[in-house]
Amino acid sequence: MHTWRIIDHNIAQSTFTCCLQVAEYTTQSVKSDIMDGLEPPKALRLDARNLKEAWETWISDYELYAIASGLTEKTTAVQYAVFLHVIGESARPVYRGFQFASEESSKNVAEIRKAFADYCTPKKNDVYERYRFNQLVPAAGESIDSFVATLRQHVQTCEYGTQADKVIRDRIVLTYSDARVREKLIGTDEQTLEKAI
Repeated sequence: MHTWRIIDHNIAQSTFTCCLQVAEYTTQSVKSDIMDGLEPPKALRLDARNLKEAWETWISDYELYAIASGLTEKTTAVQYAVFLHVIGESARPVYRGFQFASEESSKNVAEIRKAFADYCTPKKNDVYERYRFNQLVPAAGESIDSFVATLRQHVQTCEYGTQADKVIRDRIVLTYSDARVREKLIGTDEQTLEKAI
């Protein structure tokens, strides 16, 4: 009877091992099926009208691809090679023009991504952004709500911080043709933009 238990235990162990192998094979098979249809994102378009937006879309797509394809679990050398391949032929000369701290950092995907992000994000000129903001005037017949929405959109690039509402209020005082609105805004120091509109 004792011998029977050993045989029974061996059969159970063998069956358990077999089930694990089938489960592992099935999981790999499902992963393989998913990977067969998975394509990397198209090359980064350096000629895009809005390069910053093109970069943000591309890198988001690339991150999804890297996770889904298992690339994040590969060696840094493989990640480096795949990144430069997927980013596209027109972006590789840009990469070669980047200055890195070391040879090792030039093959580090995080460092390469940072360099491309800097390259694709235009430097902001606060003076120019404020100049553009201060050139805004309401269109003929434009409602106060529409003009305020336009001002709110443009003030975001000006770095006014907590003063943004006051700057918008002042812009309305200087440009809005409706004398009643202007008088209401000028009437008191305590007038906030929200109360005025």
